[in-house]
Amino acid sequence: MSRFVPPDITNDGERVSPDVPNALFLAHLSIYRFAGRWAKGAHVLDAGCGTGYGAAWLADHGATSVLGVDIEPEAIAHARRRAVRPTVRFAVADLARIVDVGAPPGGWGLIVSSNALEHVWGVDDFLRGAWTRLAPDGTVVIAVPGVLDDASRVLQMSNRYHLNIWSPEQWRHALARYFADVTAFRHWLDRADVAFDPAFDPTSDPTLDSGVDGLDEADFAFEAMSPDDLRAPTLSHVFVASRPRAPSDVPDAGTPLAFIDASFSRRPPRITPLPPDEATAGAPVSPAHLPAKALRSWREHGARALFAEARRSVVWRFRRRYALWLLGPRSRGR
Repeated sequence: MSRFVPPDITNDGERVSPDVPNALFLAHLSIYRFAGRWAKGAHVLDAGCGTGYGAAWLADHGATSVLGVDIEPEAIAHARRRAVRPTVRFAVADLARIVDVGAPPGGWGLIVSSNALEHVWGVDDFLRGAWTRLAPDGTVVIAVPGVLDDASRVLQMSNRYHLNIWSPEQWRHALARYFADVTAFRHWLDRADVAFDPAFDPTSDPTLDSGVDGLDEADFAFEAMSPDDLRAPTLSHVFVASRPRAPSDVPDAGTPLAFIDASFSRRPPRITPLPPDEATAGAPVSPAHLPAKALRSWREHGARALFAEARRSVVWRFRRRYALWLLGPRSRGR
């Protein structure tokens, strides 16, 4: 898949880092704290580890070993520099081919994927790989942004890197193909004195510093949800899956995943990669790069492709503004 080099390691909010210890980072870290109850004494796979903060946290809180994998080399390079632990390793890997990563003898005791699977073209391949490599008594914990209504659907669609615009019911259905026990958890900030809006705009408030003095990952709570209550407001939908199904009860490889509602997946965006020297060096994309990038796109793909990419960019920005308008105070007060 083509990739681009983000202007910073957080990629404008798509990735979090302890270097930016705002409320958004703490909300993500709280998911690893929640998963930590299954990590003690376990070999853990952190699938979509990003900057490696979660893998480090799990290692510090009892995991026997942790392997963090991510498709972005710059994220893995950052993790190897900043999340060093004796029992932690990092590797570049595609989550759709997680089966190729292998597993320790007996399988992984815990597989965690926090806010990564919405970016993956081939979620069912990931789940089959997790089912294949999980220990018989192991646990899978995934956190994803669920589509609850039209406003949240538009918000997810406005993010061009979110490929799976799925309802919580669709995520539960996908997990249940491979695991007999699937429980959803609501995730929220359990402090009445702090206002934290899950529909934040990181471009207008990149630090989210307001009202977070003294906040830490322990201030976020998780509550089991019944199948009939999956549309309750939540920062992330967190699913815990266990009891891998018998091979006879699992769909044959290549069997398409059915969509049980209006959920859908879309293919990754076409992004013209930077020149090899810039990509290798991890150089940020600056306005100075744009004319050369446009010229390269014109030469490699023609005028039609260049104008199509420009149109997609304009549509994306319009949808994003529309989503933020829908999720403004007027919408939330209904």
